[in-house]
Amino acid sequence: MTPAQRKFLRDLIHAAFERAHSQGFESPIDLAPFGKLLRELEPGFTHQAYGHEKLLYLLRGEFPELLHIRKDQEVDPPRYYVSIRRGPPRPAHRQQPFRPESARMPPVLDPGLVDGGLLERYLASLAESSARTQQRFGAIDRRLAGIQDELAQSRANEIKMNTEIRELDARLMKYRTGASCKHCGSRNVMISSSTLKPHFCRNCGKYL
Repeated sequence: MTPAQRKFLRDLIHAAFERAHSQGFESPIDLAPFGKLLRELEPGFTHQAYGHEKLLYLLRGEFPELLHIRKDQEVDPPRYYVSIRRGPPRPAHRQQPFRPESARMPPVLDPGLVDGGLLERYLASLAESSARTQQRFGAIDRRLAGIQDELAQSRANEIKMNTEIRELDARLMKYRTGASCKHCGSRNVMISSSTLKPHFCRNCGKYL
C-alpha cells in the first residue's frame, strides 16, 4: 500500500467514525455497519482493491495502531466491533470536509501551466473545429431535406401514374365491351393500341 493510499484510508476511517457518531452509533461499532459507512463516503471503496480478502483483514492488518477490533464469540458466527484507539490528542487544525477520491481529480487543462499564446491557439483550434463540424451537420441536414423532397415527388408521380393506368383500363374495357363492326355488326373487333378505338374486324376483315 502506498503512503497516499494509507493517508486516504486513514482520512476515510476518521470520516466514517464522525458520521457514525452523528447518526447515533455508539463506539465500538459493528464492523458490518461500519463497512457500509465507508462505502457511503466513498462509493468505489472495496477492501479487495487494497489486497485484502475481507474488510476485517484490511483494518486489522494495516491500521493496528489506529483501530481496536474486538471479537464477540458469544454469537455464531462471531461478530466484530471496531473503535478508535485512545492516544495523544491530535494537533488542532481546521477540519476539512471529506471528499471522495473521484472528486480530487486535477483539471484537464490548467491555464496557469500553459503559455498564453499556446492557450489562445488551442482555443482558436477548438472554435475552428466546432465551426467545421457545424458546417458538416448543415450540409447533412440539407441533403436529408433534398432526399425527403425527392421521395415526396416520387410518391406523387406514382399516384398520378396509377390514376392514369386505371383510367386507361376503364376506357379500354368500355371499348372492348361496346365496340362492334359497322359493316357486319360483329363484336370480334381489334382495338387500336394508340387510340383505344375499334380498328379492324376479325369477322369480315374490313377496317373500321
